[in-house]
Amino acid sequence: MDINGFRVGYCIYADGEIAKIVSIDSENDIVEVITQQDIILMIHPYETNIKPIPITQDILAHCGFNEHGILYFDINGLIFSFKFNKDHIILCDRFVHPLIYFWEVKYLHLLQRLYWGLTGKRLDISLINVPPK
Repeated sequence: MDINGFRVGYCIYADGEIAKIVSIDSENDIVEVITQQDIILMIHPYETNIKPIPITQDILAHCGFNEHGILYFDINGLIFSFKFNKDHIILCDRFVHPLIYFWEVKYLHLLQRLYWGLTGKRLDISLINVPPK
Protein backbone atom coordinates (compact mmCIF):
# COMPACT_ATOMS: atom_id res chain seq x y z
CA MET A 1 0.00 0.00 0.00
CA ASP A 2 1.16 3.53 -0.71
CA ILE A 3 1.75 5.14 2.68
CA ASN A 4 2.38 8.69 1.49
CA GLY A 5 -0.85 9.91 3.14
CA PHE A 6 0.07 8.44 6.52
CA ARG A 7 1.96 10.26 9.26
CA VAL A 8 3.46 9.38 12.63
CA GLY A 9 0.66 8.98 15.18
CA TYR A 10 -1.95 7.80 12.67
CA CYS A 11 -3.79 4.57 13.40
CA ILE A 12 -4.00 1.84 10.78
CA TYR A 13 -4.71 -1.86 10.35
CA ALA A 14 -1.43 -3.79 9.98
CA ASP A 15 -2.09 -7.43 9.11
CA GLY A 16 -5.62 -7.09 10.53
CA GLU A 17 -4.51 -5.62 13.84
CA ILE A 18 -4.96 -2.02 14.94
CA ALA A 19 -1.61 -0.28 15.29
CA LYS A 20 -0.30 3.26 15.67
CA ILE A 21 2.49 4.49 13.42
CA VAL A 22 5.58 5.33 15.47
CA SER A 23 8.02 6.15 12.67
CA ILE A 24 8.35 6.07 8.89
CA ASP A 25 11.79 5.98 7.29
CA SER A 26 12.69 8.62 4.72
CA GLU A 27 12.27 6.19 1.82
CA ASN A 28 8.84 4.95 3.04
CA ASP A 29 10.33 1.42 2.98
CA ILE A 30 9.96 0.59 6.67
CA VAL A 31 7.19 1.66 9.01
CA GLU A 32 7.48 1.13 12.74
CA VAL A 33 4.13 0.54 14.47
CA ILE A 34 3.00 -0.30 17.97
CA THR A 35 0.09 -2.69 18.43
CA GLN A 36 -2.61 -2.68 21.09
CA GLN A 37 -0.51 -5.22 23.01
CA ASP A 38 2.41 -2.73 23.07
CA ILE A 39 4.40 -4.82 20.59
CA ILE A 40 6.60 -2.78 18.27
CA LEU A 41 6.77 -4.11 14.71
CA MET A 42 8.96 -3.06 11.81
CA ILE A 43 6.88 -3.59 8.69
CA HIS A 44 7.40 -3.17 4.98
CA PRO A 45 4.32 -1.37 3.63
CA TYR A 46 4.51 -3.05 0.24
CA GLU A 47 4.79 -6.55 1.76
CA THR A 48 2.45 -6.20 4.75
CA ASN A 49 -1.31 -5.88 4.55
CA ILE A 50 -1.79 -2.25 5.65
CA LYS A 51 -5.26 -0.70 5.47
CA PRO A 52 -6.89 2.46 6.73
CA ILE A 53 -9.39 2.09 9.58
CA PRO A 54 -12.94 2.93 8.45
CA ILE A 55 -14.78 5.35 10.73
CA THR A 56 -17.52 3.61 12.68
CA GLN A 57 -19.51 4.53 15.77
CA ASP A 58 -17.39 2.05 17.77
CA ILE A 59 -14.08 3.54 16.58
CA LEU A 60 -15.33 7.07 17.31
CA ALA A 61 -16.25 6.08 20.86
CA HIS A 62 -12.52 5.41 21.38
CA CYS A 63 -11.77 8.93 20.10
CA GLY A 64 -13.92 10.76 22.64
CA PHE A 65 -17.13 10.99 20.59
CA ASN A 66 -20.26 10.65 22.74
CA GLU A 67 -23.12 8.19 22.19
CA HIS A 68 -24.74 10.63 19.73
CA GLY A 69 -21.63 10.65 17.53
CA ILE A 70 -20.50 14.14 18.64
CA LEU A 71 -17.06 15.35 19.76
CA TYR A 72 -16.71 18.87 21.18
CA PHE A 73 -13.39 20.71 20.92
CA ASP A 74 -11.92 24.17 21.28
CA ILE A 75 -10.32 26.30 18.57
CA ASN A 76 -8.87 29.57 19.90
CA GLY A 77 -11.49 29.77 22.67
CA LEU A 78 -14.45 28.93 20.42
CA ILE A 79 -16.32 25.66 20.85
CA PHE A 80 -16.93 23.48 17.79
CA SER A 81 -17.95 19.89 17.30
CA PHE A 82 -17.59 17.03 14.88
CA LYS A 83 -20.72 15.02 14.20
CA PHE A 84 -20.58 11.60 12.59
CA ASN A 85 -23.43 10.99 10.14
CA LYS A 86 -23.34 7.46 8.66
CA ASP A 87 -20.65 8.03 6.04
CA HIS A 88 -19.19 11.48 6.65
CA ILE A 89 -18.09 13.99 9.27
CA ILE A 90 -19.74 17.37 9.80
CA LEU A 91 -18.02 20.33 11.43
CA CYS A 92 -20.62 22.05 13.60
CA ASP A 93 -20.82 25.06 15.87
CA ARG A 94 -21.23 24.61 19.62
CA PHE A 95 -24.97 24.14 19.16
CA VAL A 96 -24.27 21.32 16.66
CA HIS A 97 -25.55 23.39 13.72
CA PRO A 98 -23.76 22.20 10.55
CA LEU A 99 -21.02 24.42 9.15
CA ILE A 100 -18.99 22.21 6.77
CA TYR A 101 -19.55 18.68 5.48
CA PHE A 102 -16.45 16.52 5.03
CA TRP A 103 -17.62 13.78 2.65
CA GLU A 104 -14.11 12.45 2.01
CA VAL A 105 -13.31 11.78 5.69
CA LYS A 106 -14.20 8.09 5.82
CA TYR A 107 -11.10 6.76 7.59
CA LEU A 108 -9.63 7.36 11.01
CA HIS A 109 -6.30 8.74 9.75
CA LEU A 110 -8.21 11.36 7.71
CA LEU A 111 -10.15 12.38 10.81
CA GLN A 112 -6.84 12.60 12.68
CA ARG A 113 -5.45 14.83 9.91
CA LEU A 114 -8.57 17.06 9.91
CA TYR A 115 -8.54 17.42 13.70
CA TRP A 116 -4.84 18.35 13.63
CA GLY A 117 -5.44 20.84 10.84
CA LEU A 118 -8.19 22.60 12.78
CA THR A 119 -6.83 22.47 16.31
CA GLY A 120 -3.09 21.94 16.00
CA LYS A 121 -3.49 19.07 18.48
CA ARG A 122 -3.51 15.31 18.10
CA LEU A 123 -6.84 13.56 18.40
CA ASP A 124 -6.79 11.53 21.63
CA ILE A 125 -7.41 7.92 20.65
CA SER A 126 -7.69 5.00 23.05
CA LEU A 127 -7.76 1.94 20.81
CA ILE A 128 -7.07 -0.54 23.56
CA ASN A 129 -9.56 -3.42 23.45
CA VAL A 130 -10.83 -2.58 19.98
CA PRO A 131 -11.33 -5.94 18.25
CA PRO A 132 -8.92 -6.67 15.36
CA LYS A 133 -10.24 -6.72 11.81
